[in-house]
Amino acid sequence: FTVCLNKGWPNATHRILRNKTFTVWEAAGCPQSGARPGEEEIVARSSEGGAYERYGISPPMVGMTGDVLGLGMYTGTGVHHIHDLPSASALVVRLWRETKGEDG
Repeated sequence: FTVCLNKGWPNATHRILRNKTFTVWEAAGCPQSGARPGEEEIVARSSEGGAYERYGISPPMVGMTGDVLGLGMYTGTGVHHIHDLPSASALVVRLWRETKGEDG
């Protein structure tokens, strides 16, 4: 829960996943807007050529190029339920077992 990625929406807090933008901002001491590292840097472009700056409020979208993962990776309130990142095949097996009522 942070104000790191709020350019264009001052004082707004968001739930985000930690990414390079956030860790660099945090390492710099969480400076306010106007003093954040790489703040004017264009990190991604839309398929139409629109530019997206670091710390902006726009999330990654289909067709974007550049450091798309440097944009805001927003999360919901259930993000704390994520405890692992299984492979796709392991996830399918897990979901199938849960559907059948089996444990692990």
